[in-house]
Amino acid sequence: MVGKTYYSWITKKLLKYRDGAGALLANGNNHGAVTLKMIWESVRDKRPHVPWHRLVWGSFSIPKHSFIVWLGILDRLPTKDSLSKMGIDNDGKCLLCDSGNESRNHIFLECPYSRGIWEVILRSCIVHRTLLNWDDEILWASETWKGKSLVVTILKIAWVVFIYVVWEERNWRCFRGTYRDNATVRDTVQLLVRNRLQGIGINVSDPVNIHICSV
Repeated sequence: MVGKTYYSWITKKLLKYRDGAGALLANGNNHGAVTLKMIWESVRDKRPHVPWHRLVWGSFSIPKHSFIVWLGILDRLPTKDSLSKMGIDNDGKCLLCDSGNESRNHIFLECPYSRGIWEVILRSCIVHRTLLNWDDEILWASETWKGKSLVVTILKIAWVVFIYVVWEERNWRCFRGTYRDNATVRDTVQLLVRNRLQGIGINVSDPVNIHICSV
């Protein structure tokens, strides 16, 4: 008797798309060649870009970091608030400040612990402004962080890393019982950003770039 076969997630995806890819390979195209890009474009689900997609996915993105931000934007992180809605009892308190009710919006921009981290990061990029709520902050970033300047590049990387590291700290407190103050988490974010920027060309004659690199 042959046991039941189990396939990985990626294998199931490949099997799902094999018919469409096979038809494309069989028919070819006007030039007689079929590329992987053509196969992907023919089988993938095509949906309009959301305004925030460039904040999450880009040439400098770290996939595991971007995935957490994507879940956060879709409000699918397992916060205490979302667990309560699923019928899972908990005390509801934010693990970072031990006072507010833990939700996606609270953890990242309402909690004084994480809010202080993001404010310092913005100031280091010469951005002085009052922080908004989660949705408005995403909208502001989507409309403002455009182009390929060093400031925009750093802000995009820093935002993704900030969300990832704050969520990581929350989980470490929950499951490991370890704690880092917000200065340590801020330094971790800045270190990861610097590491990600290694090797890129920087216009050192730009005074803004000089200031940012010296922070």
